[in-house]
Amino acid sequence: MLTRRETLAAVVVVGLTGFSARLALAGASALKERVKPSEKPLWMGFGIGAGANEVPQRFQHITRLPQTLKDGSAPYLWVTQAIGSDLANRAGDLVNVDPNKNATKNSTQLAAVLDYENVVSFPQIGTNRQTDNFFYMRVAGQGMVLGFDDNGWRLLSSYPFYIKRLSTYSTDLKPAIEKAYPEVLIAQQNSFRSTFVDLTLKFNRWREGYSSYFAKVVKVDIRPEAATTFAKAGITDRFTVQSIGLAASASLCRGLAMPVVPFSETRALAEFTSRFADSPSIQKIRLPEGNDIDFRVEVVIISAEFKSWRNEQQGWHDVSRSMVIGVVFKDQNDAVILKCACYGQDKDISANEAAVVPERHLERFDLILTGVIDQLFYGMLNRDEAKLVAIGAQDVGAKVPLAKSPALALVLAKAERMRSIGSL
Repeated sequence: MLTRRETLAAVVVVGLTGFSARLALAGASALKERVKPSEKPLWMGFGIGAGANEVPQRFQHITRLPQTLKDGSAPYLWVTQAIGSDLANRAGDLVNVDPNKNATKNSTQLAAVLDYENVVSFPQIGTNRQTDNFFYMRVAGQGMVLGFDDNGWRLLSSYPFYIKRLSTYSTDLKPAIEKAYPEVLIAQQNSFRSTFVDLTLKFNRWREGYSSYFAKVVKVDIRPEAATTFAKAGITDRFTVQSIGLAASASLCRGLAMPVVPFSETRALAEFTSRFADSPSIQKIRLPEGNDIDFRVEVVIISAEFKSWRNEQQGWHDVSRSMVIGVVFKDQNDAVILKCACYGQDKDISANEAAVVPERHLERFDLILTGVIDQLFYGMLNRDEAKLVAIGAQDVGAKVPLAKSPALALVLAKAERMRSIGSL
């Protein structure tokens, strides 16, 4: 029997380290059997998705926060405790949060992973002619259910989420971020904690069992025209395939109301160490791949554009940004079910042309992306013609508005199948 301390080290921190883009993948073997646990999953805690050597580069902000308590307990225990308290209050019949409960090899575990962070800052002059300093935080997370079999740890289900927050600060950015980051992680609303618990309530139907029918954003493509615009805007290194894939996965999960396998741009073996755990154990977690992905989504940034011009009447610069986004839905055989395209735009003001900085471009393009994809998936699920028309959603193959596309019914039928027999 594994003690809780040993399992926490192996699963939550070590097993989750490097989760999104660096997770060790084993072959897709016998993943079609439905797992019906005899008891609810055990809450294992909070982990960070990066190998020990990668953490300083990929997580420059959370690593500046207090990691341990004075008694030397597990790193980021304050996050684990905050989420666990919320689970106990809101989802006690779905998750076992007893700290004295030991896990066995037949147990299932529920964990939360911080998979991505990015913070940028910029000044902005509003219509009141006052200059405010802003910082824009993006955080991506994963809720994960893990099981154990003869081949080791395997992913039974996951629900990705994406949180963004725009805040102001006075003169010193560092303490402002250090104050805001814990709120992003554990505040009662619009936080890592609240979103994770909300999705656990929605998806963790453990009594029905966990099947191996999976959905995933399998590919993100930034076309040359869009890449040129992002380079001109100075955001190539921050508006990336990885960040777009994480945001799109969260939108797919939330918008079509089904679990989604975490997006990973690369597939490589991570070195799992004791950087965030008491145990130096190395663990491999098998992700479904190949034919085990039954519902596949590809996201294409077809084009992007921004323009700025002097508004002589008002005395400031007007800025417009736009993006054309393609979304392709495929089945497990990689056959196209539906290929659609949609459009988003944004209008903004700035003090002058010099104030149209990359960090502001990043925030606004990110808002366009998430707004359009959220609206697309929500509009599809609810057959909300007004929302689909508002983003110009078209069935590219049939050359008709998406709301009137016969293929839409096929996608929704597939999504319904995923929800009814899906991973959670």
